Amino acid sequence: MIQRVLLLSFLGMIACSDGDPSDQRLCDGETRGDTYVDGLSKGSAAGTYQLALESTEVEGQAKAPDRGMNVWSLRLADPAGAPIDDAQLVLRSWMPDHGHGTSPNNLSAAPQDQGRYQVGPFDIFMGGLWEFTFTIGRGGTKDTAKFAFCVEG
Repeated sequence: MIQRVLLLSFLGMIACSDGDPSDQRLCDGETRGDTYVDGLSKGSAAGTYQLALESTEVEGQAKAPDRGMNVWSLRLADPAGAPIDDAQLVLRSWMPDHGHGTSPNNLSAAPQDQGRYQVGPFDIFMGGLWEFTFTIGRGGTKDTAKFAFCVEG
């Protein structure tokens, strides 16, 4: 009986699609994330900073955030665009639909120069919506900036 139910369910799934599973993408219809472009910029929650995601690499290849080991290059500036070199940036990655983060989950960004920072490597190990919240600490104050991306499975 169970085998018959499973077979009928499988046949029903095939009948409801055009038979080509490559046409069905995990992120189709997902509206909660950002659209990735090099230089995507976000203002912090309190308006203290501008954080730009200048570029990303996955497994050593320049590409949008994706499954695998990610390294991101960021630029931190004040609202007028002046670079900030002396902040502490900590990334917390989180998958809200699944209730877990990456490994490691809280990762400090390394300062470079002229407001640039690098964070990673961190492993985006599964597809779905991911939120990446940066806590920015400087001079005794903290603020946050968040990016969100849907990653194909």
